[in-house]
Amino acid sequence: ELDAIVAGEVELVLSPTLTEPLPAFRSAPLFSERFVCVVRCDHPRLKKGRMALDAFCEAGHVLIAPRGKDRRGAVDEALEAVGRKRRVVVAVPHFSVAPQVAAESDLVLTLAERAAKALAPQLGLAVFEPPLPLVGYTIAMHWHVRHDADPGHVFLREALLKAAKPLQKQRADHAAGAAATSRSSG
Repeated sequence: ELDAIVAGEVELVLSPTLTEPLPAFRSAPLFSERFVCVVRCDHPRLKKGRMALDAFCEAGHVLIAPRGKDRRGAVDEALEAVGRKRRVVVAVPHFSVAPQVAAESDLVLTLAERAAKALAPQLGLAVFEPPLPLVGYTIAMHWHVRHDADPGHVFLREALLKAAKPLQKQRADHAAGAAATSRSSG
C-alpha cells in the first residue's frame, strides 16, 4: 500500500495506524475499533453468552489474513502472553467471507465490533466478549507529503475526518458506558 503511494499510483490509503512514522508520509487517525468474537447462535461452547478461555483455545478458529502469509493476529499475541494458543482451521483473505464461515460451522471468529454487530442479526451469529483482553486498533488515512497542500486532497481528507466524527463519538460513548457499568458492578 505504501509503495503504491510512493510510486504515485495511489494518493490516499485507509489502514491501521503505522507502527513507525515514515518521513515521507503523513497520517491522521479516523476512528478506533475493538475486537469481539462471533459464533453461530447455537454454538456448543457458548454458555450464557460467554466462552471460557479453555473452550476458546480448544475451538477451531477462522482467521482473517489479508496478506495471506501472516497467520497470526491480535488473538495469537494475547494468547501467547498468557502461555496459550488457539487452533486456526481456516484463513480467509477478507473479512466479508469470514462471518459466513463462522455462521455455517463451529468455528470462532474474532473481528471488529462494528462489523460483527452489523452482520450478526442477518447471519444468525452470537456476539461475545473475547475471554481475554485484546488490543484494538485505529484506522487512519495515510498520504505522501507531496499532497499536503493539494486543494482536492485537502478537501478529501477533511471530508473523511468529518465522516469519521460519528464513529469517534460512538466509541467514546461505548467506553463511557462500559466504565460506568464496571464501576456499578464492582
